[in-house]
Amino acid sequence: MKMNIAIWGMGISGISALKFLSKKTNHNLFVINQGPVNDWGRRDQIFSYIKEDRCFSEEDFQSYASEIDLIVIAPGIDPRNNYLKAFSKIPKICEVELAFQNISIPIVAVTGTNGKTTTVTLLAKALEASGKKVFLGGNIGTPFCEALIDDDSYDVAVLELSSFQLELMQTFKADVSIILNITKSHMERYDSFGDYEKAKMNITDNQSEKDLYIAPNEYLGVGKAKKLLLEKNEKYDFSKSHLVGEHYKFNFDAVEKTLNFFDIPNSEEIVQKLINEFNGVHYRLEFLREYQGVEIYNDGKSTNSAATESALKSFEDKKVCLILGGKLRDKTQDLSFINEFHRVQVLAFGDAGDYISRNIKGSKSFSELEDVVKSIDWNEIDILLFSPAFPSFDLYKDYIHRAKHFEELVKNLS
Repeated sequence: MKMNIAIWGMGISGISALKFLSKKTNHNLFVINQGPVNDWGRRDQIFSYIKEDRCFSEEDFQSYASEIDLIVIAPGIDPRNNYLKAFSKIPKICEVELAFQNISIPIVAVTGTNGKTTTVTLLAKALEASGKKVFLGGNIGTPFCEALIDDDSYDVAVLELSSFQLELMQTFKADVSIILNITKSHMERYDSFGDYEKAKMNITDNQSEKDLYIAPNEYLGVGKAKKLLLEKNEKYDFSKSHLVGEHYKFNFDAVEKTLNFFDIPNSEEIVQKLINEFNGVHYRLEFLREYQGVEIYNDGKSTNSAATESALKSFEDKKVCLILGGKLRDKTQDLSFINEFHRVQVLAFGDAGDYISRNIKGSKSFSELEDVVKSIDWNEIDILLFSPAFPSFDLYKDYIHRAKHFEELVKNLS
């Protein structure tokens, strides 16, 4: 049936949904984005898939409310957006749901506040090592719709899913769903932590008894799928691992359980080889270099307290200089865990700098990251850890931009 479909938000996932719908369907399409059309980024790319007269600002699209059958919302668009109120009765889905409705391959879906990217990367490598053609995407950066557009035929999809995507699922079903952890995050988007938890746990929706659900004990009591506890897997030899910290043992546990679900015959060999060879995900506790006897780690992917706490636990017996900072969006963010690490000194920067210095005794605050690096006393520490704990949008376009800047500053030390 031909439908009137609006794609709301022209980020990476929105453009991918537009690309798929324009190339592979005959629906009537509309594009909505923030601000006047003439001010949009990626305009040439957007106009290659749809005519400019079908592109609207959020304000200008209000009069079309009675004509739309379905809205595909980008993860960056808050469903509570005032401009969406006129469309309250219209079904809304995310780009992942759109792709799911048009594909039929096994799916491994992973969510959690921290550790998602590492886990899906490990899962993809493990399944590829078993001989499968794997699509790796979702919140990790490649929209699921890309699997429908390219010419490759995949055996399985491994998807990283955020709460923003999961709250807009309808029929989506994973053959294997994994929750790694749920800690307080994105409270600017949710009315309560319970709402955030509920969005994450939507990953179990629509699973049947034939499927598998892996999670910590506190989240195992939902859904119909077979349930397995996510544990710290101690059965493997981690002596050759390039990864820092005990938390990676949970990631490898999820990998082993998933391989067993798919009846991979040499699963233990695959996992051990991954442990020996995997160097980690870019900007997740990534070792950069040694300078004046100090090991420097870039954990720039950290945008919440739980990620930073996990990183610190990897260096409990070391003298650590911890760099925190970013956009202050939650004025109740708990930083008290830092006080439990008695050999940590804190340097802060950016919008959250004053908040950090008020809440962590002895910390120092700076405006810019360059100033932080210049102030470091290299003779007093064993480890320099960049693990910001706050979003990046005060000084940078995203966490990657911020992490790259730190990497450049460190490389230039001499």
